[in-house]
This record gives sequence, structure tokens and C-alpha cells, in this order.
Amino acid sequence: MSDSKDEPPQSPDVHFEPLVTLAPVEVITNEENETILFCERAKLYRFDKSTDPPEWKERGTGEVKLLSSNEGGKKRIVMRRDKTLKICCNHIVTSDMKLLSHMGNEKAWLWTTPADYADEVSKPENLAIRFKDATIACRFKDVFEADETVVPGNDESQDVTEKLEGLSVGETKESDQCDNDDNAKDTSNNKATNESGIKESANKTGNDEATDKNQSEAEEKTPVEGQTNEENVAKGENSTAEATTTAEN
Repeated sequence: MSDSKDEPPQSPDVHFEPLVTLAPVEVITNEENETILFCERAKLYRFDKSTDPPEWKERGTGEVKLLSSNEGGKKRIVMRRDKTLKICCNHIVTSDMKLLSHMGNEKAWLWTTPADYADEVSKPENLAIRFKDATIACRFKDVFEADETVVPGNDESQDVTEKLEGLSVGETKESDQCDNDDNAKDTSNNKATNESGIKESANKTGNDEATDKNQSEAEEKTPVEGQTNEENVAKGENSTAEATTTAEN
């Protein structure tokens, strides 16, 4: 009995409907038209020259990204602080930017940019970044200094390239087939034209031969007909002479 008294009463499951329903808000990061080449957590520092003496100051800890534009192919580095997501590094990565080792530390790199827009104002900065191990740091260096905007081993981009190549080959084959069909049609049309021309020439030759034959026959008959007329005239004269002689008698 004592055990049952010590147990707290079971509370029913209570569900409260919210008084206000908020619609989801789409957050635009201006990274929608870019491809992520590199993304890892790191700690960023900047060299502050305004202090006396100048010193390195921590600028933030969070995810650093190397992005490639899908339109122009330009590469840039963007880093946001944890929780607040405030930008602490944002500038274009050019081919003349090189990473330098920081006092022999394999996990840290130094570089200089002439125009960083982290504070929404363009200004030159000396920056340093540190990763948790040397492997990530080396990979960051390779992507940062690479001339290509696509990381090697990207299967998706390779598949797209192969599809485009296959499409071009298919179109070429189709165009070649169409050209062959057109050539075959032209050949058959030319052959039919030649055959009809030969037939017309043969018919014309036959007609000419028939005309010449008829003309020759007509020329041969003309003297015969003339001779017949002369004989008829002679016969008529003889008949007239006989009739005159009979009348005289």
C-alpha cells in the first residue's frame, strides 16, 4: 500500500493549440546560385593594425565555405559565426592569392585579401584560419589555390558532361543519317531525270526517223502520180481522135 501511495499520479497527455500560426520564412543567403567546393568548421583571425602593438584577434568560429559561381565561375570564401550566423569573412578568391604557413603550424594558414566585405565595406585584411587537423587544412589549401572551379571527383558534374557528350554524338549521327538520306534522294532523282531524258531523246529520234521515212515515200510517189496523169491525158486525146474519126466516117 505504501508503494502505491508514493507513486505520483499519472498526468494526462495535454495538447495546446498555438494561438498564432507562423508561416515558414524562406531565408535567402545569396548562395543559391553557387556550388559548394569546401565546407568545414574552423576558427578565423584577423591582424588588427589599429592596436599598439598590432596583434592577431579572433574574428569568429564557424563553418567556412569555398563557393563557385554557377554563372561566371568565380570563386569566393564565406564564413559565418556559430549561432548568430554573422558573416566574418567574405571575399573573392583570385589566382594570385597564396596560402602561407603560420609559424610551421600544419593546421593554420595565412593570406591577404585587398577587399573583404565582412563588414559590408570593402577593406584590405590580413587573415589567418586554423582547422582541427592537418588533413582538413591541406584539403582547404588545395581547393583554395586550385584554378578549376569544380573539385575533382564530382560524380554529378562528370555525369552531366557524359550526357552532354552523348547528346552531341547522337545529334551528329542523326544529322549524318539525314545527310545520307538526302544524298540518296538526290541520286535517285538524278537517275530518274536521266532515264526520262534518254526516253525523250529516243522518242524524238524515232519520230524524226518516221517523219523522214514518210517524206521519202511521198517524194517517191510524186513522179508516179505525175506519170499516171500524163497517161490519162494521152488516153483522153486518143479517145477524142477516135470519136472524131468515127464522126467523119
